[in-house]
Amino acid sequence: MILPKSPSLNNFANKHKNKHVSFSCHSEVTDFRFNDTSFHKPPQLALVRTCQDYIYKNTSDVFDDGKEEKDNKKNFSKKVRKALKYTLLGAAALMLSSSFLYRELFFHPNKTIKSFSEYLKKAIDSGKVQKVKFNVTRHSQLNGIYKKAKDGLPTIVYCNPRSNNLTTCQHIMEGVMKNDKLKDYGVLMVDYRGTGLNLGRVNEAKATQDIEAAIKFLNEKNNVNTNNIILWGRSLGSSIAINVASKIQGFKKVIIESSFDKPIDIAKKKMAKWGIKLKKLPFFKKALNTGKKVKDIKAPTMIFHSTKDDVVPIGTIKKLEEKIHRSGQCKNIKFTFDDFGKHTGFSQKMQDAIHKFIATN
Repeated sequence: MILPKSPSLNNFANKHKNKHVSFSCHSEVTDFRFNDTSFHKPPQLALVRTCQDYIYKNTSDVFDDGKEEKDNKKNFSKKVRKALKYTLLGAAALMLSSSFLYRELFFHPNKTIKSFSEYLKKAIDSGKVQKVKFNVTRHSQLNGIYKKAKDGLPTIVYCNPRSNNLTTCQHIMEGVMKNDKLKDYGVLMVDYRGTGLNLGRVNEAKATQDIEAAIKFLNEKNNVNTNNIILWGRSLGSSIAINVASKIQGFKKVIIESSFDKPIDIAKKKMAKWGIKLKKLPFFKKALNTGKKVKDIKAPTMIFHSTKDDVVPIGTIKKLEEKIHRSGQCKNIKFTFDDFGKHTGFSQKMQDAIHKFIATN
């Protein structure tokens, strides 16, 4: 039988020329003999494997390539451990960087505290508007301002937009208080964790919990039922309002101002300028998916959007409107489109339209 060339067998043959090695093959019997050790009747097709296994087991100390193989395995193992180490470090860095980008891009927490207007200062001094604090968790407390409703009228809970806090949005409370039809309505404004005077860090889940805690504060501490609460959110705050309204049913009304269908699409355009693909970062995969959750709201809902919005094109919201109307299951959701100006900044025309919707029974 002629054996195929093998580096191991050639090495062995060269180093053991004077030792007796014999192979004999027959139709049914194959004998292998090395020195005084013989093997009888191994399977014919496994002869080469049998020879090599025996040689490695009994003469590994004289094989140069056996030692080399061990060294290669050792080096390979080191390379695997090193690659795994850097992979884990890279993954950790990716998680941290995407978490930072997520927080800064979507929420951009604002810790700048502005002075209240003279109008609100007088209201606070007179007790008409109260500064309030309540817990969202055992270790986290939220700051807010609260004006109680009169004669069982509804209370408005406002969800701040991106890069804002209650001091930069104080015009919301002031606008309600100065409106003849709404002046006796209640208003509660709170800051998310990590914004305004609040400690901690903000993200979608925490901001949603914060507004849920505000609802609980009204329910349990002020005897305001959910069916007498109007939830109002603007821009990013509208996504938080949708999260809450899709989980807690029974609100009197829900107001969605300058919202998004998929905020990730807006973020992608901005980050593409930096060469970053957000869809590959874990924190952005399902971030603020407003378009899907809005369908779960059962309360009367009005979505206000400007035809001149320069951040969220009107076309994206009209597509959302088409999807909602096609479903035929969201007759409680209405849309109001008008020239309310650009996305950022205050629009008196928008506020007047929202006030009118609030006042309508």
